[in-house]
Amino acid sequence: MKRILCSFLISLSFFDLFGQNLLSQQSKLLISAEVSYQRMDAFFNISVQKRIHYFEIGAALGTGIEKTFFQQRFSPHLELYSYFNLIQREIGRKNGFVFGPGILLDYTSYRIQNTINYKDAFLGYNLSVGRKFKFTNQAGIGYMLESFQSAENKIKNSTLNYFVKIGMVYAIN
Repeated sequence: MKRILCSFLISLSFFDLFGQNLLSQQSKLLISAEVSYQRMDAFFNISVQKRIHYFEIGAALGTGIEKTFFQQRFSPHLELYSYFNLIQREIGRKNGFVFGPGILLDYTSYRIQNTINYKDAFLGYNLSVGRKFKFTNQAGIGYMLESFQSAENKIKNSTLNYFVKIGMVYAIN
């Protein structure tokens, strides 16, 4: 858990330093609350992202809903992502439309008798509608690596995975 929290804070610091030194007036800071569904669990995430011209980079920290709340096993979830917004349109004074492809990397962990780790790499899209408050939808497909240490040996399994995410975004500036 300490490694996950430390990684999240380092990512946010990197985004902040990057934003302070290299960005123009075209950058926006966005905060969002999202619910995502993957093959092994649903997740609730809080994310911070920076929109720089046509790029969005972000980090999210959350928890697995089923494992944490229903099975009562804490399941932290960390995401790092980047999207290239092919379409950025302003529709009237109150709405905007953003769409583009991107990559999302995530890490999830939980403990039964052993600690089980999931690492994912996805290709997907980002769609958001609105100006200050935005509705967002993201989805993708990718590769999942599951690993855990048993009494006899270390076990690794890989398979295809997917995610679908909906949420609300608030544009700070």
